[in-house]
Order: sequence, then C-alpha cells, then structure tokens
Amino acid sequence: MYEQFARYYDLIFPFRDATYRFLKSWLKNDRNRILDLGCGTGGYLARFAQEGHEVVGIDLNETMLQMAKQRCPQGTWLALDLKNLDELPARLPRDRNERFDLIFCTGNVLSYLAPDELGQAIGAIFNLLKPQGHWIFQVVNWQNILRQTTFVFPVIENREQGVRFIRAYNNLTPAGAIFQTRLEKDGKIIFEDAHRLFAHNSHDLRALHEKNNFKKVGFYGDFKKAPFQPDESGALIGVFKKEN
Repeated sequence: MYEQFARYYDLIFPFRDATYRFLKSWLKNDRNRILDLGCGTGGYLARFAQEGHEVVGIDLNETMLQMAKQRCPQGTWLALDLKNLDELPARLPRDRNERFDLIFCTGNVLSYLAPDELGQAIGAIFNLLKPQGHWIFQVVNWQNILRQTTFVFPVIENREQGVRFIRAYNNLTPAGAIFQTRLEKDGKIIFEDAHRLFAHNSHDLRALHEKNNFKKVGFYGDFKKAPFQPDESGALIGVFKKEN
C-alpha cells in the first residue's frame, strides 16, 4: 500500500522554492555535507547535490528511497528509523562517514516520535553535526491545533492527475492526536492510514534542545521567516546550532 503512496508523493508534496531557499540560507561553505531525515523521494537533496554538496537521505519507505536514488545517484540513501539514528555512522560508507554541516527534517516527521524517543533523536542529531552546524525542523504548531477537538487540513488536489489527498487530526488531546489520511485517484481510494502523533509544543522542543546542548537560533512560522506566533502560525520551524 505504501508503494502506491510513493508513486504520488511528488504530486502531493512538490518541491517548494521557499523551503529550499530557507534551508540553503544556513549554509556557510561552498561544499557542505547535508542530511535529510525523512527524505521522501529526495527532491531537496537532489537540488543540493546539483550545487556540489554531499547529501545523505534516510527514510522508512524503500520505494521512495529507490526513487530518490534514481533522481540523484550520487547521493547516499538509507532505510533507517529516526528512533535508531545513532546507528547512522555505522551504516555510512567509510569515505562518507563524516559529520554534517546541515541536518533538516520537514513535514512534521518529528511528531511520530514519543517524547523520550524525540529526546534520544535530538541527542543523536547533535552528535552527527559538525561544530557550528545547523539543525532545522518543521512540525505543525500544536499550540494552535490543540485549541480544537478535530482538525481537518485543506485537501491537497491535483485535478490534472485526478489525485486528492485528505488529512485530519482526530481524538485530539494535550498528548497528541490520531492522524488519518486518505489518497484518492479518480475518485477511488488507493491508500488509507492512521497513525498516532505526539504533540511537541515550542516550550517542550526548546527545553529538549537545551538539554542536549543546542543553542536556539530562532523559531519561525513559515519558510519565509515569518515570526512564530503560538496562537496563529500553522507551522513551527525551529533552527538550532551546535556551537562546539
């Protein structure tokens, strides 16, 4: 079933210039090592690779990793769970087993991790970064969403391809929600799923990062660097730095 979803991934989540420019703005060198956690089909890393950067992507979906490899053969693509991120150095080829200048994770992937799992992942990310390296994540703004009992996202639709992607958060509690998704093609359901998500608000995220020796650079409400507004922003984008 997940293979079906992979076929439509780029239609549902297309490459966005604003996201790429935001990520790129934190690079300080002409050639950097970049890691994408939950890379999907590798669109952002492929663009970075075109500009001469060394890229590594991890994901759980083998089909999407194969698509990423076809798109960017020079990249390194690995099936790895964020819960086991400390295993990454042992999985990398010896000639690519260095620390990273930039690590990023978009698309609310961190909300799939329970608080203790997230803390472990943040510690692993710190160890994977070079000194002065940056770590960037995007999650939904749970402080805004949790003011409701049910939250329905706008439908993502590609009329030319006959594709509709429907998402909703149900059973909302301070701890999180059930994330229900449905993918339709020409009016027929080809994918349905439900997952438990954990609500990590800005206060908790800042505390977890400080506990793991990160320095906060900024919280933003979108990839155009709008200020983060806890009661209004749809997303929370965090930028943290490893100083030494």
